[in-house]
Amino acid sequence: MNKFDNFPKINKKDVEGRETPFFLIDQSIIKTRYELIKKNLTKSWGTKNIIAYSFKTNYKIGEEFKKQKIETYAEVVSKMEYQKAKTAGYPDSQIIYNGPNKENLMEVLKYPTMINLDNFTELETIIKHKKNIKSMIGLRLNSELKASRFGFNMENGEVEMAVKKLNKAGIKISGLHIHLGFFTPPKTYKLISKKIINFIQDNNLNLEYIDFGGGFPSHGNKPYGYKKLPYCLVNDYVLQICKPLNKFYRNKNKPFLILEPGRFLVDDSTILASRVLDIKTGKNSQKIILDATNNMLSSVWFRPQIIKIFGTKSRKKISTIIYGSSCQEDDILYQGKLPTIKVGDLVIFYCVGAYNQNMNGDFIFPKTGHFFKKN
Repeated sequence: MNKFDNFPKINKKDVEGRETPFFLIDQSIIKTRYELIKKNLTKSWGTKNIIAYSFKTNYKIGEEFKKQKIETYAEVVSKMEYQKAKTAGYPDSQIIYNGPNKENLMEVLKYPTMINLDNFTELETIIKHKKNIKSMIGLRLNSELKASRFGFNMENGEVEMAVKKLNKAGIKISGLHIHLGFFTPPKTYKLISKKIINFIQDNNLNLEYIDFGGGFPSHGNKPYGYKKLPYCLVNDYVLQICKPLNKFYRNKNKPFLILEPGRFLVDDSTILASRVLDIKTGKNSQKIILDATNNMLSSVWFRPQIIKIFGTKSRKKISTIIYGSSCQEDDILYQGKLPTIKVGDLVIFYCVGAYNQNMNGDFIFPKTGHFFKKN
């Protein structure tokens, strides 16, 4: 399979007449990704499952889920994101509140939100105000299997201390949450799943939900510094999570199983289109200036970009550096071999739906606009 088969098919009507740069989001890809993971999760776990979309991945798409009546919960990590989810139409009962800085924790406690506590400061806060709690309270975990600064550690006694404090205060632990990076292999999810089962048994927990975050993979290039990062199908992750849990819950009432596949749902769906402003040529080399900047595309610092020159037939490929049009010397969007490029050519950056639009600011140029491709 050609890797571009996973991304939007761009034609003239998608780009003609649009002022560059712009993001273009293919809704059909998002819908296909959603249906795929929902099908696999239902098959492996049953109907007590929830897909939670992380608003931080792409706010515009999070709002669009509600408009398109796609059944997701909203996963938020701040007061601003909580308010965005509410404005988009998510009731409190369909909001999961994670993150280490829940500025409006006292307010949200009064509603039927899922709140996953991140630290002892939050834990002590809700104990002091336990009479106001209407939310389901969960604990975010971390493990030495995949180090994280967030949540309560499962190996050094932190999480046991958290459980004791909540039990003493008479606050029910309704859920457990763990978030692993999208580049975590499926086998690690299986090991984490087993650890969570041991923790449930050791603490005699009767849970309403178990929540696995991590984004899950898109078809982008591997991050800088990762020598080996094979692409794994999302079903591989679902199976590794569910296999130990199904064995444990075989004769028990299952909790809801929540997945937070933000990157998997939206990354492949989006392109950034930008036009060539100027070219400096050398011996078998070219330096290109675009009307976009790396401030519009934060993923350039994370991984090499996947690009095409729109409408280009086969031309000789030469050494190429693509610069943005800001006033920064290090405004570089791409380095590699590309066909010879002309002023006015349209350069397409693929697999940019995760984080880029949210982190795109108004430094030097205004925030980049977006369009939805509906066919």
